[in-house]
Amino acid sequence: MELTCQVGDVIKSQRFVLGKYTSLHVYIGEQQQVLILVGAHGEADDPTRAEARYVVYDVNRGFDVKARRLNPDNSFDPDGEAICFMQRKCQTGPLIRPSDIQAMGKMRQIFVW
Repeated sequence: MELTCQVGDVIKSQRFVLGKYTSLHVYIGEQQQVLILVGAHGEADDPTRAEARYVVYDVNRGFDVKARRLNPDNSFDPDGEAICFMQRKCQTGPLIRPSDIQAMGKMRQIFVW
């Protein structure tokens, strides 16, 4: 059975090496970060993404995935690189098939007051 990314999944993929800056933005507090559309060859290619782990933080319409790069020790980095990709063919971005993605584990969000 192929992996369909869900929020909290820790993933990696050789296909994440290719990247292109996108006009989408992620707002975290007052900080704005540009997303990188992975799977498309462009000005944001990065060979270190091949072994990096990412945690999925949003899945829109079941196929538009956003994930954030973890620290080398696999801890969460709120300022880690944000990537996005499509799990299903659509007009807005390159497809990264579920078979191209390795599931590495799960993370859970905890709120602290």
